[in-house]
Amino acid sequence: MSTRQKTILGILAIVIAAAGIGGCFIFNSSRPSHSPARAGAPALSSYPDSPFGMLPFFSFSEPMTKKSAPPSPEKFDFKPTKDLGIKWGRAHYLIWLMVQPGKEAVDKKIYDWSNSDSILGSYPKGFNVVENIAAFPAKMDGAGEHLENFSFPVKEAEEDYLRFVRKGVERYDGDGKDDMPGLKNPIKYWQVENEPDLKAKEDWEGYANLLKITYEGIKSACADCQVVIGGMGGDMRGLKEFFEPAVKKLGGKYFDIFDYHCYGTKGDWKKCGALAGEIRKAFPDYDFEIWLTETGTWSGSPDYPPGLPPQTEKDQAKSIVKFYIDPLSRGVKKIFWAWGILEGFGGPENNIFDNTGFIYDGDGPNDQGFGVKKLSYYAYKKMVEILEGSDWDVQAIIGKNDIHAYKFLKNGKPAWVAWNESDSEKEITIEGVRSATVIITESVPDYSSGKAVKDYSTAFSTKEITVKDSLVKLKINDTPVFIESGP
Repeated sequence: MSTRQKTILGILAIVIAAAGIGGCFIFNSSRPSHSPARAGAPALSSYPDSPFGMLPFFSFSEPMTKKSAPPSPEKFDFKPTKDLGIKWGRAHYLIWLMVQPGKEAVDKKIYDWSNSDSILGSYPKGFNVVENIAAFPAKMDGAGEHLENFSFPVKEAEEDYLRFVRKGVERYDGDGKDDMPGLKNPIKYWQVENEPDLKAKEDWEGYANLLKITYEGIKSACADCQVVIGGMGGDMRGLKEFFEPAVKKLGGKYFDIFDYHCYGTKGDWKKCGALAGEIRKAFPDYDFEIWLTETGTWSGSPDYPPGLPPQTEKDQAKSIVKFYIDPLSRGVKKIFWAWGILEGFGGPENNIFDNTGFIYDGDGPNDQGFGVKKLSYYAYKKMVEILEGSDWDVQAIIGKNDIHAYKFLKNGKPAWVAWNESDSEKEITIEGVRSATVIITESVPDYSSGKAVKDYSTAFSTKEITVKDSLVKLKINDTPVFIESGP
């Protein structure tokens, strides 16, 4: 494989999901009843129940332009990741064609792990990482030439692919057997392809076969690894016409976690939560977790997809809590904001993924300079700071008249999150408050831009109010507020 080919595939391996500009953009979805999900994933970190994820889960120490490859792993910056409190990450693809770039490599069982080693070896300890494993592209020369959509009509290709899967999982599982030298952060979560319903809408049966054999290959190498179904990138049609028949053909087996993707405007947090309810309703007889590994909304004025409305930094920041809290109340276990901490991830110029990040990348019509943090950065950090450590059995206690309120339990004490979607303030009453006072914290700093924030510790409006007759009454607007029990 030429240096140029390796460069192209290296870029593909890091940012492949951005290329399709996938994900769901359904507007004005109805709100179904909430459904619980099981808690079945193994405890693989000190924060096994944390829902806070990011795609990708690192920033860069220098600008990443549209005309060049992403910075090398030496330029990956995990300081913002740690500062934000992110515990889960997704970023990289282990691609068969990249590891075995031709028929000769397949026939002679030659594997080139150099690209994956450099990336996965850069991940520090302390994060739970979801790694995508992929057999695509089907039409390129070499190992992938046997693959038509997601089917394996040639038995020899299936055996070759499974050998790649087993060796790749074994190399990065951290069990001490045939591990990558210097691996610091083992990979225990493997996702099979990405948005297959958008790639091959008619070939759900082929994907079901691919999922089954990949699952078997993963589990044979790492019994305690968890398998994530390729994220549903489409809407209800993708669920009904692709994932539902595929999952039912497999009897709800051969994966541990169902993943879906959902983007939209600042108000589309409603449909992202609603989709989780629809997924659960589609599979009432099967027991699996539901994750949302791609979600987000933007600031600025993206040009692609066409027709997206402009949104301010404050619009984006207000939405973060909503995009997390409502799906959590419907049993979603992990939620990954995408794309990513730093703006600027490939695809058409000034697309949605160039504007969903929390830190400006120094490029684009709305940019305020490389490294400048948006309001969304501070809003995400505050959300994690207040809610991390909750039991995550989130209860939606109010959902009428544009008022939305949710109850958590943290360290044995209740906490609430509330907002009002209407244009005017409305009063909310919370019952059963046992503390003498509550602390009210707005979720977004009271600035028009994060550039104006000089001191995080004083950036958020807070107040303490007295509880009367176990009731808390306060007026709220469209900025979510955290309500915590006082001392």
